[in-house]
Amino acid sequence: MSGVRFPLLRQKLKTKKIMKQEKKISKIKLLEGGLKGMEIEYLTTKVVKNRSYEVERKEKRKVPVSGTLMNMFSELAKYFEDISRTQGAIVYGIKITNIGFQLIGEVETGINNKSIHYATPFITEDDEYASFENVNKSIAILTDETMKYMSGENEYSDRQLVMQFYEKKDKGMLADMKGKSDAEITEEAIKILESKGCLVMVPEVFDIEAVEVEAFIAPAVVFGPAEDLSVQHLSKVG
Repeated sequence: MSGVRFPLLRQKLKTKKIMKQEKKISKIKLLEGGLKGMEIEYLTTKVVKNRSYEVERKEKRKVPVSGTLMNMFSELAKYFEDISRTQGAIVYGIKITNIGFQLIGEVETGINNKSIHYATPFITEDDEYASFENVNKSIAILTDETMKYMSGENEYSDRQLVMQFYEKKDKGMLADMKGKSDAEITEEAIKILESKGCLVMVPEVFDIEAVEVEAFIAPAVVFGPAEDLSVQHLSKVG
């Protein structure tokens, strides 16, 4: 069949434009100070008939937040106090748009260690707040770290969790915990998580030589979505 020329078959591929779904975070809220994870609201872009639309989504990750992220929220407390003219503030949430921000937290009342939940006014550049740019820079770094947390890159450690917990609850215990071994810290972290309603499952260590069988097959156990698992423990928050 030499000399026969076959027509070039051109397959028309239906291509779909895939836009990078960049998340525009609009709200972040720590749950139980970060021990029970974080709630994030964000906007993504959806393409329908070649038109782009913004879709608002809410995601709740139940993995404890890293000490780095917790400290970033703590750093915002001074701005919260400056704006609201209060003292002893704890910031656990922020709202963000492309023109400004709002800080959300609680303030001590001085009565039996009770506090009230409070939010600053929404602050824009027009308000001429002296630290407006500084807050924006801090929020930009915080949102970047939150994106890492959402993707599983920014994980907590047992020691961070324990230190952060006693930093707020018991300064005396904090000093005691600093001298604990890694094994003791892990045990303490499990107690803290369980006290918050977490189900913590620690893999058992098997002595393979003690198993008198020809083959040892470990059963596969499914614990749920990967984002609900920590590095140190297979833990699921209830």
